[in-house]
Amino acid sequence: MICQQHEKSVSFSKCLFIEKYQEQIYMVGSKVLVLGGGFGGVQAAITARAALDPTHEVTIVDQHRVTHLCGMNPLLIVGEQDANKTGRSLGRLSNRGVKFMEAHVNSINTQDQKVITSVET
Repeated sequence: MICQQHEKSVSFSKCLFIEKYQEQIYMVGSKVLVLGGGFGGVQAAITARAALDPTHEVTIVDQHRVTHLCGMNPLLIVGEQDANKTGRSLGRLSNRGVKFMEAHVNSINTQDQKVITSVET
C-alpha cells in the first residue's frame, strides 16, 4: 500500500506504527534507540529505519550479539534443531541501516533523554 501521509510504499502495520510513534520519533532528534533485540525490537528498528530519512540514526542496544528465533523452539524441544543454528546476529542489521551496540542498559533517564549502558551514554 502507498501511505499517503508518508508517501512511501509500506505495509499497513508499518504505516500504523509510523503514525502512532511519529511525534516521539522526531522529538528525540536524529537518534532513535531501540532497547532490546528480540522480535519486537528488531521489527521496531527496521520500521523506524524505513520511516525516517537517512539523516536519522537507528540503533538497537542489547546485551547479547545473537538473538534466537523463538519460532524454532518446538524443534529444539524434540531435538530436531541445534540451538546454535536458531540464532541471528544483530550486527547483520547494518545491511538495513540499523546500528547495533552490544551493551547492558544500566538506566534510562527520560527527562534528559539519556540511556546509560555498560559501554557508553
